[in-house]
Amino acid sequence: GVRRRAEKQSRPEEREALVRAVHEALEEYGKNNKKISQEAVLSILALQEIGPLADAIIPHLKVDYRKKQEALEIDD
Repeated sequence: GVRRRAEKQSRPEEREALVRAVHEALEEYGKNNKKISQEAVLSILALQEIGPLADAIIPHLKVDYRKKQEALEIDD
């Protein structure tokens, strides 16, 4: 089965800044890359928590699947 791991909590201002930066980068990526649908971009932009946001973005990265798996396994 799948177990959800407890996430370490960073400071709220750090989380908010990180989420903003990711959202801005995703908006730019969505404008320049037609391989990701506008619906997918909007869906990801709705995410405000770091863990689910990272989990949603990682599949769209142009990196080896092993690197994606490593990123998904990072606790913080």
